[in-house]
Amino acid sequence: MNLGTHIRTPGTMCVYDHHMLVIRGIHPHRNTVLVIHYTKHGGDTCGKLGLDNKIIEEEKTITDKIVVAVYKDGAVINTPEQAIVRARSRTGEAKYNLFDNNCESFVNWALTEKNVTYQGDAAPMKIGGVVAAAAVVGVGVGVAKCKDVMHYTP
Repeated sequence: MNLGTHIRTPGTMCVYDHHMLVIRGIHPHRNTVLVIHYTKHGGDTCGKLGLDNKIIEEEKTITDKIVVAVYKDGAVINTPEQAIVRARSRTGEAKYNLFDNNCESFVNWALTEKNVTYQGDAAPMKIGGVVAAAAVVGVGVGVAKCKDVMHYTP
């Protein structure tokens, strides 16, 4: 896995994926990568839907559940090194918002300089019930925003 790779994995016991930026490649003896991401410190990536999340660097084990995000040609405007510097400039930030400042929008911002998210717009639909029916328009807007930068397959 290369520096500056956008990876995502299913969140633990929650309704949305977790997104991270690789800042150090695979460790040869531990099968881990160093990432920077918006998370609840201590490993529970979903916690209380991000109410106490902050941007940290952390070692993560590589599993078969990790998916590499694929961006459209020209969407990524920063080199991996620039994206990492950009991401690290927000280390410690605790302004998480599921709908417009989440782990996915953070990684997109570092790589493309566009703060876009699909999961923030899709979260109400994934939660279910009456909220799901009301969220259809919001999901369409979120998908449209992300289609500007990546080939997204939720």
